[in-house]
Parts: sequence; C-alpha cells; structure tokens
Amino acid sequence: MIECIPSLLTFINQTNKSNEKFINYGLIKFGTEFSKIHGPLSLAVCTFGIPANLLNIIVLTRRELAQTATNHLLLWLAVADLLLMIIYAPCLYHFYIIHPHPMKNPIFTPSKLWIIYQEIVVSCALMFHSLALWLAVLLALFRYIHVGFPISGSRYTTRKRAFISATLTTIFCIFVAIPNILVNHSESCLGPIFNSQYKINQHFNTNVQIYYYITSEPDIHESVYHSIELNSSNLTLKQFNSWRTKQLHNFNVWLQAVITKIAPSFLLTILTILLINELQKAIQRRKVLFNQRDKSLNIFKKSHKQSSLSTIIINYNNNFTII
Repeated sequence: MIECIPSLLTFINQTNKSNEKFINYGLIKFGTEFSKIHGPLSLAVCTFGIPANLLNIIVLTRRELAQTATNHLLLWLAVADLLLMIIYAPCLYHFYIIHPHPMKNPIFTPSKLWIIYQEIVVSCALMFHSLALWLAVLLALFRYIHVGFPISGSRYTTRKRAFISATLTTIFCIFVAIPNILVNHSESCLGPIFNSQYKINQHFNTNVQIYYYITSEPDIHESVYHSIELNSSNLTLKQFNSWRTKQLHNFNVWLQAVITKIAPSFLLTILTILLINELQKAIQRRKVLFNQRDKSLNIFKKSHKQSSLSTIIINYNNNFTII
C-alpha cells in the first residue's frame, strides 16, 4: 500500500528537487496564494448566485415573458448557472472551508464518498460552465439577428428555434465533457489523521486510508507525482501508469481549452462588437423617430425597449467574456 507523505512541507521539498526543470514557480506561488481565497470567494458567489438565479427562473417562467426567444435562452442560462452553483458549493465548503487534510493539490480527504462526489462535480461543473458560455453565444447571436434584421429576423429568432438550439448545445457540451471524465480519476494512500490545526492526532496510532483526486495522467517523461512510497531510508517518487494515455490527456486539454474557453470567448467578442454596431444604428433610428414621436409614438417606444434590452445583453456578454 502506498503511504501518504506525513508532512506537506517534506512532500513539496521532495517534489521540487525532482521536478526542478518542470516547475513554474511563479504559477505555483500564484496558485498557492489564490487557493487561500478561492474557497471563501467562490462560496460567497454561490451563496449570492443561487437565490439570484432562482429569482431569474421565477420571473422568466411567467407567461407574458416566456414566449420570446431571448427570455427562453436567458431561462436556460439561469438553470445552467443554478445547477453549477448547487453542485459546486458543497465541495467548496468541504475541501476549502472545513479542509479535512492539509494537502490541497490534489484534493485529499479521508472520506471516499467526498472524492467520488468531487469526480462527479468536476465533469458536471465543466459541462454546465461550457453550456453557460455557449448559451451566451446563442443569446448574442439571436439578439444580433433580431436587431440587425428587423424585418426578416423575427422569423428566425422564434422561441421554438431557441429551444432546439439550446437543446442541441446541451447535448454538444455533454459530449465535450466525456474525455474529461475518462482522464480524471481518484487514488488512495495511507496517511495520518490530522486535527483542525493540521497536527497529527495523537489519539490514533495507525494510519488511515486517504483518498485524493487526480485531474490528469502523468506522462512517463514528466515528473508529475501525487504521492510517495516510503522505503527504508530514501523517499522514492511513484508515477501512476494506467490505460489513460498521454494522448488522451493532451486531447482533453486542447479540447477543453478550445471548445470551452477560446471559441466561445472569441465568438462572444465578435457578436458583441456586431451587436454594439447595430445598437448604434438603432439609436440613430430612434433619434429620427423622436423628432416624429407625435406621429409614431408606439414605434418609438418599441424601438427604445429593444435598444434597452440589447444594451443589457451586451453588458451580460461582456461579463461572460471577461470571466
């Protein structure tokens, strides 16, 4: 049985000596500092986001608002965000607030159920996060068609088309998450029990099984380690070898980077620019209508409402792109 290193400091020092050529100390320092605020900050976002998305869902399901394509896509987006926060919040509380074991990377816990839950959450969170991004792209696209083509656009931006597009996008995001499910896995080792101050609990003289989560498969040419094996005098690092190949890991990294990050961000940027351009044209048209508002008051009000909605969606897309 593999034994966990009894001291996190010893583990880091031993790993640094063996991986010196592969370590980016700047990223390690940033990751260490960010991990101190990641849990509380993300949990605070979830605490605010869950009731906010519930409120959005309640409002968007009202009969008078549920008939438009824009509101239907906003409803899907609120549901995706809500599910993401609901499943992620318990992991944040367990691993970052309670913090059952001093080793953070990968995540360590004496509870096997929590590691199984963490495996499920990681892939589901990836799917819901990418779904939210692509729904934002759909939202911007539908809005651009509706605003940019006032006469013919309404025929294409129907609620039915929005539902079909959102459904196909959901199926697509599920398939994109499959390689991530195949790559990620959990392992276990023997280690001491720690109390709340991360000191070895003296009431337990024997080691217990500690479970931890691995987010990638180490390559034979890289020094990526997750535990150590205790020999008589020397600590030897153990590399994990399984059926998951390095090619699958590389494919998953590029797939997630391109499909869930780069592509939607690029499309959101382009569509936002196009939407801003159409909004400027709408403002000019509204100025013309404003001079004739006595003759066409209803048209003026409708144009003002459409421009306001487009402005809200532009700000919404900007937040998604930045995040």
